[in-house]
Amino acid sequence: EVRNTMRKELRILETLSPISENHRFIFHTRVIDQQESKQAGDSEDKSRARNLFWQWGHLEEVRGGLPHDDRIDALEMASRYLTDTISRNAANEKRKRELEDIDEWCTDNNTEAGGWCSFDLGQSSAYL
Repeated sequence: EVRNTMRKELRILETLSPISENHRFIFHTRVIDQQESKQAGDSEDKSRARNLFWQWGHLEEVRGGLPHDDRIDALEMASRYLTDTISRNAANEKRKRELEDIDEWCTDNNTEAGGWCSFDLGQSSAYL
């Protein structure tokens, strides 16, 4: 479950702007084609307002500035989830490398140190 605590427009801009500015979005041609298709009974204006790229291009910090913001909101939530996951995985990998370095140091120096260094990678703890 996702709970958002800040204004939707600001949250969307805060999440998508850095990714967009670094040209990190890649859209499958099928997504682009789906945005161009109209739903039965929709007027031209309503169809345009439901288009992801139109929503993105017309998003402002003003509350309620878009008549429909469902697609840009979904893109923001997916982007935030992936960004958070990648960041978390990178932090975990960094911590794992640091612990492996400590383990290597303990192993290399344990005989010289008289056995005062112990390390357990499974517990992620070291006693020096």
